[in-house]
Amino acid sequence: IDESIKVPFVLEEEIKKLIAQEFSDTMFFDASKKTMVSTEFKKGADLNKFHHEQTVLVEAMKKILSKLGLDGLAIEPSVIATDIQNPHVGKDLGVERFLDMIRGKTEPEEFETFGDSPVDIEMFRYLVKHGHKARFIYVGKKEIEDGEGIIKTSEKYDKGTLEYLLSN
Repeated sequence: IDESIKVPFVLEEEIKKLIAQEFSDTMFFDASKKTMVSTEFKKGADLNKFHHEQTVLVEAMKKILSKLGLDGLAIEPSVIATDIQNPHVGKDLGVERFLDMIRGKTEPEEFETFGDSPVDIEMFRYLVKHGHKARFIYVGKKEIEDGEGIIKTSEKYDKGTLEYLLSN
């Protein structure tokens, strides 16, 4: 665990308590995350209700961050989760670390990255910026840019991923 990007324990405890007290019918605190706070959609809950409550949650998270003097952390809502993390931590950092991990080994000739959120395109951008041949397969609902190497599926999420994999 990279301690330099980890969020403070006191923040984890505040968010855990908030979820248990106010949002436990649609979401849960994901204790498996080691460097960020993540609250996720509870399987079987009403997704529309989750999205409504997520907007309330984000405002409550902003207040907690302000109270704790942690305004520099980023709140990242997505389709099925709301994360709080260091703003310098993202998909591009994950790709950088992945490339470091495989350096000196047989490297793929091309990369395919998948995402359901517009921020997921950062994986693709990082690879291209560093001279790798890559594609980004977007399986989300929100609109994203068009461009070379960006593929959008007609189906969304897991069905979109399957659509792409079966077509290639």
